[in-house]
Amino acid sequence: MGAGHPCKDDIYSAVVNHYFVDIDFVCKQLQAVPTTTDSLMFLVYSVFALACESFGRTPEDTRLVSGIVFRSIISDGKYARRIFSAYEPVQEKMIRCFEEAQKRGKIVVPQDNSWMLFWICHHLALYLGLLLKAESQIIDYRQGGRRIHLEAVRFCLRGIGVKESLLSKIKLESYSAKLEYLMSDLSSGPYRGQP
Repeated sequence: MGAGHPCKDDIYSAVVNHYFVDIDFVCKQLQAVPTTTDSLMFLVYSVFALACESFGRTPEDTRLVSGIVFRSIISDGKYARRIFSAYEPVQEKMIRCFEEAQKRGKIVVPQDNSWMLFWICHHLALYLGLLLKAESQIIDYRQGGRRIHLEAVRFCLRGIGVKESLLSKIKLESYSAKLEYLMSDLSSGPYRGQP
């Protein structure tokens, strides 16, 4: 590109860096939750909420970041790796919560590959978020986006082995207020709709 005109990589880097201010803050907040079974369920909920709900982000912000990530995934992976690397400490926290849940007998079937299971939850959340935030409806789920999000969380929690008795007692919807509270100090960037 000519002088004064940024190239595609410069634009992508600027967007990713801007986005990182928010995602890094959110991940640090999520890492700080107690190591409990309830926190495990809250963290899985949060992964889906951050992918499927707006939290003050404009549709344009959401599509821009999602587009960059998905283009990166199908090409060299540079930006996707950078964004996903911010999420790894949350994965570690999920694993510690999962191990605690196993010790307390809250998991139906012990799992040896929890690291992979939580990445699968993350990937399902990203793809579902992309489908739910499309400019026009792609799939008629016959449910509202929030209901789909909550069903996806329950699906993943069952998949990692959380006992049904726990899922039936806890209203996953209550985690929304908890996540909003953790994000309440966030004052800049796309989570609050700021440029």
